[in-house]
Amino acid sequence: KWLGAEEDTITVAIGYNGSDAQQHLKIICSLKKQAEKFKDRITILIHLGYGFSEDYVEQIEEMLSDGCMKYILLKEMMPLEDVAKLRSATDIMIHGQTTDALSGSIREAVFAGAVLINPEWIKYREFERLGIEYIEYSSFDELSDVLEKIINKEIVINTEKNAELMFSEYSWDSVYEDWMRIFNERTD
Repeated sequence: KWLGAEEDTITVAIGYNGSDAQQHLKIICSLKKQAEKFKDRITILIHLGYGFSEDYVEQIEEMLSDGCMKYILLKEMMPLEDVAKLRSATDIMIHGQTTDALSGSIREAVFAGAVLINPEWIKYREFERLGIEYIEYSSFDELSDVLEKIINKEIVINTEKNAELMFSEYSWDSVYEDWMRIFNERTD
């Protein structure tokens, strides 16, 4: 409701900023190939926030303007509370960026319960070490099929377990002692 999405749709976030390196257009193009299957079941969520040009926004809007998929496009930077709401409202996050060093946005989405669909060209060894489940794809052409399998529960990710693992690894309670040790070593 907070986003304006229909309650019975699945929110599918594409990327987490406005950089064209997020490859929004390639992801949207792939999803549009089977849009009829998704039309009433998903709402595309694109939070640009920063790093975008108006020309790029126009390209995204033009690609989505044909009405084949519902979408919400957010351009403004958000206060932290709204970012937390945004992550909590995300059911599935499709990541297509060309490079990434495990961004906070990805961790936030997984912690908030989103299923992460991540390209195989970006390896999250830390997630693998922790046992955090996510789905990999090797080409944008696979995304429609992967999304359909998630929606139809043919692929199931234990999002509750992922959230617990994220909390045990990244919460303030988990990192406090290490941070204090590092701080004290630097100030001695």
